[in-house]
This record gives sequence, C-alpha cells and structure tokens, in this order.
Amino acid sequence: MKLAGRDFGVIVFEAREQVPVSVEGHLASVPSRAGVRRRFPRENSIFSRPPPLRARFPRTSSECGGFSGEGLPYGRLDLQQAWLASRACEGSGGALPVFLMKAGAVDYIVKPYVLPDLLGRIARLIKLQPRTAGDLGTSEAMRQVEMLLRRVADIDSSLLIIGESGAGKEVAAKFVHQVSARADEPFVAVNCGAIPNDLIESQLFGHERGAFTSAQARHHGYVERARNGILFLDEVGELPMLMQVKLLRLIQERTFTRVGGETAIKTGARIICATNTNLEAAVAAGRFRQDLYYRINVIPVVIPPLRDRSDDILPLAHGFLRDFAKEFRRDVKGFTAEAEQALVNQPWPGNVRQLRNCIERAVALSQAPRIGVDALFQAEAGDADEAPLATLAEVRDRAERQHIRAVLADAENRIDEAAKRLGISRSTLFDKMRKLDIRSGSNA
Repeated sequence: MKLAGRDFGVIVFEAREQVPVSVEGHLASVPSRAGVRRRFPRENSIFSRPPPLRARFPRTSSECGGFSGEGLPYGRLDLQQAWLASRACEGSGGALPVFLMKAGAVDYIVKPYVLPDLLGRIARLIKLQPRTAGDLGTSEAMRQVEMLLRRVADIDSSLLIIGESGAGKEVAAKFVHQVSARADEPFVAVNCGAIPNDLIESQLFGHERGAFTSAQARHHGYVERARNGILFLDEVGELPMLMQVKLLRLIQERTFTRVGGETAIKTGARIICATNTNLEAAVAAGRFRQDLYYRINVIPVVIPPLRDRSDDILPLAHGFLRDFAKEFRRDVKGFTAEAEQALVNQPWPGNVRQLRNCIERAVALSQAPRIGVDALFQAEAGDADEAPLATLAEVRDRAERQHIRAVLADAENRIDEAAKRLGISRSTLFDKMRKLDIRSGSNA
C-alpha cells in the first residue's frame, strides 16, 4: 500500500499489543490503544541477532511449505518472532495466517490492498474489541481474564477454567453465562468430586423408571436440565474413568442416553469444565483420558490465585463487608488502616473463599463501626507463632509494590509524573516496575 509515497505492510493485533509496521524495509513500532509499548529493533539487527524461539519457527521461505502451526501456543508468541516468521513465509500461501493468529492477531490483510479497506477493518476491530468493566476484579490479571471470557462467551467451544480451590472458577463460569446469549437459559453447576461414583451417571444423564431398584420414576439429569444453557462441571479431574468415556461422547456427539434408556437425547448446552489439579500430570499417570483432556481444553482460562493479584483484595473485602453488613443488619462502615494493610499482606491460601469467610465472621462478631486486625484474624491468632514470618526483603518489596501502584493510579499512569512524585528517576521507576512485576496502563 502506498501512503505518502512510502510502502506499508500492516498486521493488526489485539489492542493490548503493538502494531508492527514495515516502512521502506525498516521495522518500527506504533503504540496501540491500550498504550502497552513494545519496541521492535530495525530489521537488520533482528536478522543479525535473532531472538531465542520458544517454538520451532520457519525462518526461510523453503521451510514454510509443510508448516501448519500445530503445537504453537495460542496467544503466547512474541510478536517479534511472529513478524520474522511472517516475513520469511510471505507469499507461501496458508502459512502466514497461521503465524499471525497464533501470535494473537485478530485480523490480517494481504497486499495489494486499498487504504479505505484497511481503515475500515481497523475501525471494525476497535469497535468489536471487548471492554473490561472490572466485573471479575480490578487487577490487570483479572481484567485480561475478563477480556478473554467476553471474547469467547458466544462461541460453543469447550472452555477449561484452571485455578486453585476458592480462586473463583465458578464465578468465572457464571460470568460467561451472564454476558452470553445463553443468559436466559439455565446455568447448572455440578461438583463432580462430591457425587458418589455409583450415582454420578444417574445424576448427570438421568434415568428411566425401573432402571434400578429405587428408580420409581423418570429422573432428568443435570445435562437435560441445562437445556440450551451452560453445564458447569467443577473438579472434572475427579470423574471416574467410565464417566470420562461417557463425557467424551457427550462432548463429541452432543447426545446422551438416560440410565436404563435406549433413545439418544440431543443437548444444546455449552459445557464448561473446571479443575484445581494438573490434568496433564493426571493424563501422564493414567488417571485421566488424554482424548478427553484435548476435548475439554480447547480454550484454557487460568484464574490466578489471590496472592498473585493483591490489587483485588481490598475491593473484594469491601464488597463482602457491604453485603454481610446489610444481611446481618450490622452498622459496620469499613476497616481500620491497619486491618486493610493486614488484609493485603495475608497470603490467602484459600483464595477468595477464605477472604469471604474471614469478612463474614468479622462482620457477624463486630461490635465497632470499623473492623480491626484482631476481629479479622482472631481465629488464626493461636497459629501466629507457627506461621513463617516474611523476610525483610519480602516485606520491603510488598510495601514498595503497593505504594508504586497507588502513585501510578493517582498519576493516571503517567510515568514521568509518578517518578516525580516518588522522588526517583524515570529509569529507576521502570527498573522497579520490572523487578516488582508492576504493569502500568500507559508508558507515556
């Protein structure tokens, strides 16, 4: 495409990424709408010192013919690597789109093209780009989870939600249901680990009258009750092997048969699975079917533990406090400053569920308008001496991380302004952000 007398080649990536642009043989960077800046070196320096690749990429046109992209991790490739591969395979047919989509591209355009078509596509993608509302959390990690769930809410592909116990896997599944076109249909949650093995088939698929001794009437199982809504199978890794075979058939054929029945029944429900175990290890150990694992793991979504998203702790705690104060009719207004600091510093091995229970107990027993540290953690006070104390470096890093995040938010993510308020240089602030894993909404 000719623009102002120069040749452009454009790849449009998601808004949170960078848009690489080739201008007269040089590689430059254009900031995206989200403002997350990635710098791409010029082309000659790339080829003189190629970056380490996490997957085998074709790097010459002769290597592109038989490459299908199989095995490359979706959405996890460095854009610079994808750019190199796309340049190597330019003109090699179907290989180029594979590289782009594997790197997280949402569209691509082939030369020659006209400017109105390019601008129209960009405008459409910007309009369709999911917007996060902080419904699942205010941290960057949970905003990314929310954006992913919004993107896949209205497709029928199997979804596997992975996370520790209490991290919010069912909350994420309910969120998908709420924002999807299935919102008016049932949401049926099943804890696979809580149903005895001899009852789980009947509970999932139902049974006909007389199917066994106590079957006095026809019973509609969870799959049938889900109708065209969402069937959420929590702790799917706990299913016995026989039920894994039946679940595989349900996912593949979209049909099931009641216990004691002969007629295959179709289902229109979307199946979302969740687990807190390592299913790959379970497959290797022979406890989980490999073919089922591939079927349910079409779109994996990882819910990070609460300790890795401390920005969510206080908003969650205040939300729980308001809910329980209203439910218990308690005149509780909030937490003391010391209590808020203690909440942020807690490791929360039980994640959001543990936090919720902690706030519930504190509100129920509170006799003051503001909850203090003792009211929050009185049940754990006896174990305090046994708990390992954090090192001085851990305490310092935690305090610095929290303060830098607060200053960045107050400065509206302007790096220069935040560095000035912190009394440090811009480069020092960048070093600390990298060390403490702090992401800013803007690097301007």
